[in-house]
Amino acid sequence: MPKKSEDISQELQAVLMVSKQEWKDTLSTWLSAFIRRANIDYKFLSDELWRRFRVKQKVTNLRSKFSQGTVDGQLLLQILLICEQTVNLEEIEEVYQKSVKQNQKNKAN
Repeated sequence: MPKKSEDISQELQAVLMVSKQEWKDTLSTWLSAFIRRANIDYKFLSDELWRRFRVKQKVTNLRSKFSQGTVDGQLLLQILLICEQTVNLEEIEEVYQKSVKQNQKNKAN
């Protein structure tokens, strides 16, 4: 088998690398807006997570996870299924890019 060039591997890693802080910022901003557009509150979301997926999430835990951007992949997917609306990837990209710029600005100061 041909050996991968280290340069290509490093470039690929750089492209795929997403800053944890920027992703948290993106989730905390975008996910809250996404749920509001679906006219869903934390209580309904908590109840639906239990009813549909047998996932126990207290309202206070959901609020905390949303504000800190610490929603894991499984919970994110379950929330998207409950909201039953189209996910706009361009919107997520826009929020992410704003977070990148803000973090770069913060690092410069």
